[in-house]
Amino acid sequence: MYLFLILFITSCAGTGTKNFPNLNTELNKSGSSIYFFRPGSYIGGGIIPSIIVNGTEIGTLGNDEYLETFIKPGEFTIVSKVKGLNSIGMETDSRSGVAKPGKNFFYIVSLKQKLFTGQFLLTETTESGFKQAK
Repeated sequence: MYLFLILFITSCAGTGTKNFPNLNTELNKSGSSIYFFRPGSYIGGGIIPSIIVNGTEIGTLGNDEYLETFIKPGEFTIVSKVKGLNSIGMETDSRSGVAKPGKNFFYIVSLKQKLFTGQFLLTETTESGFKQAK
């Protein structure tokens, strides 16, 4: 019983941070930063999406958590995907773009419920929109 409870509780935690990221006031001239935020929600709160950038998982997002990563200039792809037992009926979402030196990207990750499925949407926003989402 306790083992099941421990597995359930740890499956609800993401690898992101609860602290608002330090948005570079002086933009990095060698590439782009990508920032992600998942607002808190009761619906789907125990389902944790993985964030994959250019084929590499950068982390998972629990409620009210942030992730950030740095990428080199060029084309990039982002995928939100749920793994494990929670992935049954969950669809993926993806976005792509072109990273340029000094350009930052901001995404809000939110759950869209459907009849028998769900999907963590990646919604691109501005820096001010990202700051207001917290």
